[in-house]
Amino acid sequence: MIKLKNVGYAYQQRPALADISLRVGEGEFWGVLGPNGSGKSTLLKLLARVLPCQQGEIQLAGRPIGQYRSRQYAQLVSYLPQENALVFDFTVQELVLMGRYPHQSLMGLPSGGDLQRVRQAMASTDVWGLRHRRFSQLSGGERQRVLLAAALAQEPRVLLLDEPTRALDLKHQLQILETVFQQQKARRLTVILLTHDLNLAAWYCSHLAVLKNARLMAAGPVEKVFRVPLLEAVFDVPLKLSPSEDGGGQVVVDLSRYRATHGGKAPGNG
Repeated sequence: MIKLKNVGYAYQQRPALADISLRVGEGEFWGVLGPNGSGKSTLLKLLARVLPCQQGEIQLAGRPIGQYRSRQYAQLVSYLPQENALVFDFTVQELVLMGRYPHQSLMGLPSGGDLQRVRQAMASTDVWGLRHRRFSQLSGGERQRVLLAAALAQEPRVLLLDEPTRALDLKHQLQILETVFQQQKARRLTVILLTHDLNLAAWYCSHLAVLKNARLMAAGPVEKVFRVPLLEAVFDVPLKLSPSEDGGGQVVVDLSRYRATHGGKAPGNG
């Protein structure tokens, strides 16, 4: 579905991505991990065509992404950025309906099919009951679910998510990711998710790509990439695998090793 070949991008001579090559298959759920400044958001912006590809080539379904017309590309790819600055205070239903614009006529009038798909997207994200509320009146978790509904109403083949659970509590994080996971399976969506939560990425994603200092450190199935030595090297924090009752485990910070190398101070204690 997506192919990157030697992709690079720089902000005023400062490399944000360098020589990135990656293949993402149709229907795969990819998680992109890495510390702040590693190039994760830049990667997603290139895929969404928010930024132009300065070096290398990006293909979607076998064609360079620059060959698609804007409406045509929006029918295939939906992008949910970290920040969504709305100029006007739309109702929830109006906002989700905007996700249908790539499929509407030039007159921009919604059809019965558009309204049906909007309702389905809102039902799948549990925001139908909020449809008459103003976006500004919603909580953080509700806003994220509404924006996800708009992205799903777009009926894309590829869904790009830039930290959709950012600043949400654990309950709302799980609600968002569970909705994405269920929709990805039902629609066979190709999903690329940027997140800082290592364990949620390992739980929901089928594949992982790990970035550091603008470079791709590893990519592939979760079971091959989700390794403590690699993650320690990428995040520069001592980690350990904490066993769970189901026989699996999760990666956690090894506080004893951290304190031993930081003068007995735990993270956040000065």
